[in-house]
Amino acid sequence: MNTVKYVMPNVSQSNASFAQPSPLHTLEKDQATMRNDLSQADASLAQKDSEKAQLVQELNQARQTEAALTQKVRELEQHVDRLKYECQRHINHYKQKYTEYKAKMKKANQNIAILMARIARFDLQMAAEKED
Repeated sequence: MNTVKYVMPNVSQSNASFAQPSPLHTLEKDQATMRNDLSQADASLAQKDSEKAQLVQELNQARQTEAALTQKVRELEQHVDRLKYECQRHINHYKQKYTEYKAKMKKANQNIAILMARIARFDLQMAAEKED
């Protein structure tokens, strides 16, 4: 019996380049992936920086607004203090005028009482003279 031996070609060696990528090909893929990740990270970082700049600008505007409002509040407090002082001065002035008015009225009422007493005495003297 003659048997024919069939020798199979070494598939593992000839198709090895298809089965497993070469280290160079893997390295290129890794580099491409890393570049892609890096560009995405850069884009994300740029976006975050933009957002940060916008927030800083808004914060600065808010601080300016706060400073302006604080100054306005101080001005209003000073105005209120001036008004209180002026009102108190007017109140004291009118109290003094009222006190003077009361004193004058008291003096006038005393003078009226004195004159009424004189008129009454004069009327009594005239009545006494008529009887005589």
